[in-house]
Amino acid sequence: QLTPVWFAFGVALGSYLFWALTGTTATSIPTVGGGVTDTKALIGGFLLAFGARVAGGCTSGHGISGMATLSVASFISVAAMFGGGMIGAHVFKVLGI
Repeated sequence: QLTPVWFAFGVALGSYLFWALTGTTATSIPTVGGGVTDTKALIGGFLLAFGARVAGGCTSGHGISGMATLSVASFISVAAMFGGGMIGAHVFKVLGI
């Protein structure tokens, strides 16, 4: 079934069109501690989508709906997401990224 492929294509196309029509880049989006380069935003978006696919849902879905229904998989996913985020932040800090 191609529905997920078309959905992913639509998300990417919509993001590109927003960027192209507004001239907004990731560096112009306010963040805590400085801007994010376009490359980092692209890599982060890819990792987010890949992780959501591997985990069987998005962070919000697991964190809100899944945990509310006491899904064991959601509790494991949320713990892994927080752990991965903390490890990733530490690695980025050590590497100066």
